[in-house]
Amino acid sequence: MLSNDSQEKRVLVVDDDEALTILFQKVLKDSGFSVDIAFTGQQALEKTEKLVYHLLILDIHLPDIKGYELVKIIKEKDNDINFIIITGDPDFAEAIDVIDLGIDEILIKPIGVDEIKQITERVLN
Repeated sequence: MLSNDSQEKRVLVVDDDEALTILFQKVLKDSGFSVDIAFTGQQALEKTEKLVYHLLILDIHLPDIKGYELVKIIKEKDNDINFIIITGDPDFAEAIDVIDLGIDEILIKPIGVDEIKQITERVLN
């Protein structure tokens, strides 16, 4: 279990793979984070307009928008949000300019539950 600080951290997991999204939600909630989920970029935008998130974990290939475009839109509104991008395409991880986009981490699928938990803790602490 994490320190009390982690209980104040709000995470939004965005992926059209519902099983993976729900698994990440459970793992991160069990670690003490407050976790919401979205399956599209539009759902993510709606949630970020209503609540403050400390971290977005999002797939690069969403059904309605590219993940990096979503990062740009959200960063314009709140530059303090951390981002972890997940992708099944290892070539994408090498091609993206994480510094320009302000992405904290890129993870290549498949991603283990221990890995997502550890990286989330590191990014938020």
